[in-house]
Amino acid sequence: MKKLLLLFFVICAAAPAVNAQLYAGGSLSAWVKDINSEETATVTFLPEAGFAISDRWAFGTVLGYTHRYTRNDRDIKVTTQTFEFAPYARFSFYRTERVRLFVDGGFSLYSNKAGEADRTNTFSAGLKPGIALNLSEKISLIAKVGFLGFDRFNEDDRAYGFTIDGNGLSLGAYYAF
Repeated sequence: MKKLLLLFFVICAAAPAVNAQLYAGGSLSAWVKDINSEETATVTFLPEAGFAISDRWAFGTVLGYTHRYTRNDRDIKVTTQTFEFAPYARFSFYRTERVRLFVDGGFSLYSNKAGEADRTNTFSAGLKPGIALNLSEKISLIAKVGFLGFDRFNEDDRAYGFTIDGNGLSLGAYYAF
């Protein structure tokens, strides 16, 4: 993992030499739900950095953190922490002055720790469609919705398919250097 992070920072440092445009941003979310006597509070922080090497192609990564606290009616409390590393390649297939449609293709590695249980690691790979709204030359709002791909939770548990719904909507903002 350290080698991958080092490689990413070396690429970002070299990007200005090849006329690439660096960008940084991400998303932040907070969600509280109370269903059937179980209360869950979740906070997710997903900073993102990358570089565009052309009008159509960009490369980047998300380094995220999620903190989830759950309490039920028997006063059982569980805290879950998840770390995420998700590099991607972005292909923009439609572009105007204000709007850009794109798809991110990549993989995600997750490390989860729930309460006193052992740490678990999961993996996913696939495509995420998105739209960017350019507010100015430097600032963009980004929305990603849906997923087409594969999840592997452990040796025996796998999932695959696609989804496009509001539950998978991710909103964020970018600043281009």
